[in-house]
Amino acid sequence: MRTNTNMSKKNTNTASHLLDDQSIPFYFLAGFLIVVMPVFYLSVAIDQVLMPRLLFLNIVLFSFLIYLIIRNQMNKIDFSILRKPVVVVFFLYFLATAFSMVFANNSREGLFDSVKTFDVLVLVFLLANVFKNTPGWAEKLSKLMMAAGFVALAIGYYQYLTFVVGSTEKLLPDGHETIYIVKGLMAHKNQFSDYMMMLLPFLIFGAYRFKDKFRSIAITLIILIFVLIILLQTRSVWTGIIIALLIGFALVLIFYKEYSLLRKTRNTIAIVFLAVVITGAGIIAFGRSENNNSYLSKLQSIINPQANNNPFRLKVWGATLDLIKDNPLTGVGAGNWQLEISKYLPSLNLAKQEMNWGRPHNDYLWAFAEKGIFGFIFYMLIFIISLFYAFEIIRKPGEKDQKILAVLLIGGLISYMVVAFFTFTSERIDHQVYLAVFISAIIAVQQQQKPVRSLTFNRLTFTIPVLAMLIFGIIFGFATVKQEFHLKEAHTFLNSGKWQKAISEGQKAKNGFRNIEPEGMPVDCVIAQAYSNSGDNKTAIAYFNSALLAHPYNFIVLNNLGKSYFLSGDVQNAKTYFEKALTYLPTFTESLVNLASVEYTLKHKRKAYNLLLKIPNSQRTPEIRQNIKALDKELKRAAKRAAIKKERQAREQLNSKSSNEKK
Repeated sequence: MRTNTNMSKKNTNTASHLLDDQSIPFYFLAGFLIVVMPVFYLSVAIDQVLMPRLLFLNIVLFSFLIYLIIRNQMNKIDFSILRKPVVVVFFLYFLATAFSMVFANNSREGLFDSVKTFDVLVLVFLLANVFKNTPGWAEKLSKLMMAAGFVALAIGYYQYLTFVVGSTEKLLPDGHETIYIVKGLMAHKNQFSDYMMMLLPFLIFGAYRFKDKFRSIAITLIILIFVLIILLQTRSVWTGIIIALLIGFALVLIFYKEYSLLRKTRNTIAIVFLAVVITGAGIIAFGRSENNNSYLSKLQSIINPQANNNPFRLKVWGATLDLIKDNPLTGVGAGNWQLEISKYLPSLNLAKQEMNWGRPHNDYLWAFAEKGIFGFIFYMLIFIISLFYAFEIIRKPGEKDQKILAVLLIGGLISYMVVAFFTFTSERIDHQVYLAVFISAIIAVQQQQKPVRSLTFNRLTFTIPVLAMLIFGIIFGFATVKQEFHLKEAHTFLNSGKWQKAISEGQKAKNGFRNIEPEGMPVDCVIAQAYSNSGDNKTAIAYFNSALLAHPYNFIVLNNLGKSYFLSGDVQNAKTYFEKALTYLPTFTESLVNLASVEYTLKHKRKAYNLLLKIPNSQRTPEIRQNIKALDKELKRAAKRAAIKKERQAREQLNSKSSNEKK
């Protein structure tokens, strides 16, 4: 008996050891990306999270594949997943992204999108395999999400209590509310809200699945996330969660047999569902609040096209549709929306600060505009097929836990899709990792229910090109982070008047991968500005022209090029570039002033005066007002002199006529 017990213990320990070995790939890949990556950032970069996390993602994927090769784990890879339509379509979307660079004015700017899309495609394939090969992966994944949620909430609430509740200021220096400082370790508070929203499906699954302390932890985290999301006032996230909850409850009611719901339970859910919908609709439709920053006003602004910055967003969407109409098949090339959209904005009467969006804040329009009709179709099919798989999991015979997970994954995808309609989730690395997790989880469950025909695949045919692309991704990520470091230094020296050091750092920032800064300015522009400030306008002109090749319609570059021409004495070229700058932003005060100076130099005082009058009163500096007043006096004196001259000429003509008559 004792021997049997010992054997039982030995067998149990052996099984536990094997289970741990099986879980290593899971914790390696999912653990690094879900728990570690969201806290990884580099302060030396301009955008401290975007390129650093792309670099991190490539390093993790490359290291994971090397681990599989060294540990002889490649034989566990199920290549039949490559047959899954969603994976095929994702691959076609990657090809459309890469191919679109052929049609781009600035093909370098498409490298980021191509590298990121390839990474996410590889991640979907690897995660689906890891989930499939890991016992209890859904529960393990929920625990990883708990760890990630705990870190995110600790940072988020610390920032909220310290910088919002503990602040005596209502607004930040840039005019935003203090709540905008709460961004966790993301680049913006809205991206932080998106991130927490995407944790919810797995935390809810944990709250359902666990029976011990982990259930209490999951429920606590869910409540704290909902509270913080409400406090952050990100309207797109509110909308995404509301729509996901409504669809989730509707699916549970429709497929009640699959969820073994009793009639009483169904009726209770239906009543609560209708009550919430009616109450919510009534509050949005008939609620009143005089405070535009109240939660009610924020909620109502979702469906009000005139609220907040909705009018501007709609204008940019309209301009993007015009861009799509002009380039429906090929698009303008990955990464080139921010360059090409400038041609479509002048008629919108935008202010200078409204011209700095580098994205259309709508991923669907963005994909269509840059990658054409086929890129857009492939992009949409990724979501449609994934949702179809999840619906199949619910409809077909299977475990109840799988069906619960499926409806939660549908909610996660739907909320992601809603947020993507209002923002730029396709750019951010954390968001793309979670999209890959949603799709991979659906594939893993659906593959178990409906296996795909096996695929014999030469592993070298897979690993060599994938490793090569990941090495390129690492090189690209490192080079762009290094570039941003030097650009940051260059701007610091430029602002402090150290022109030669700014030039030196700007030169170090130049590489063959990207020539546009994160804020949308060409890299050569900082070098050109430093040369211009140092008095070397001839060299500045060369660099500004190089900057124009990278961003042909940038009104700031055009204006600064015009200034360099003017300072070098080439008035005609100066006039040409000031006029071009005003073509893309007719209200650009600096170009109006500069062009007025050119016209004054050319002795076109009336044109100079009229240009200054186009500047709104609120933007007229004391110097501009003084110049308007001086020109007004000059023009009046000139008009008076012209009138006197005309009168004298008239008298002379009259006298001459009288003399002729006397003769």
